[in-house]
Amino acid sequence: AARADYVGFGPCHPTQTKGYEDGLGDDAIIAAAELCDELQLPMFAIGGVTPMNAPRLAALGVRRVAVSSYILQHNDPGAAARDLRRACR
Repeated sequence: AARADYVGFGPCHPTQTKGYEDGLGDDAIIAAAELCDELQLPMFAIGGVTPMNAPRLAALGVRRVAVSSYILQHNDPGAAARDLRRACR
């Protein structure tokens, strides 16, 4: 009867946080987003998410992201978060 509340999917892009040199690729991202939609589970894309690649993730069906490095390594974390939010719209 137990069920997941959400899915964290990645790495979508290379990321130094966990040492991944490659992302899983567009086909995997699309398949995961479609499956999560079908199961009515929120999916959070993780791994190397930045304002530069967030629009591409959205085009692939991603509606949510989880980000750490981009914000934490930025000189102005608040500005970094705002940039990401704008890019995800």
